[in-house]
Amino acid sequence: MKPHKHAELIKAWADGAEIERLWNGTHEKAWLIDNEPDWNEFDEYRIKPEPQTAEQQSGYSRLEWAEDLIKQLPETHDGRNSWLLNYGSKPEPNPDVVRYMDIDRFMSLDLVVGYRLKLNCVGGANLQLTFDGETGELKSAEVLK
Repeated sequence: MKPHKHAELIKAWADGAEIERLWNGTHEKAWLIDNEPDWNEFDEYRIKPEPQTAEQQSGYSRLEWAEDLIKQLPETHDGRNSWLLNYGSKPEPNPDVVRYMDIDRFMSLDLVVGYRLKLNCVGGANLQLTFDGETGELKSAEVLK
């Protein structure tokens, strides 16, 4: 025997779930609570969904909402920029920049000793320099073997 069209919902209702039925009005549709559903094959039913906050529904946090309101103020407004600095979302900091170099000693035909520098070579590099992503200052230098 084929199970009833609404069998899963009937079981959930028997276990205490709140059921809604889709009401088809002349000009609109709406989900209404049905405390005593008759489980007609031609009606649509569902378990009443859990209420969501405005943030959950929109995917828009209160901070983002407030920040967008503040940004609509003129840039010359007294509180605008201080609010954004103190409470606004901070941009992600720039990541550190890592550069690899290969420095080797050489001797020319006229017996002059010097150093050659190859930049941005990962393979065969013997020096790693790390620069701060925000300031550009050298943070560390490491000799690679």
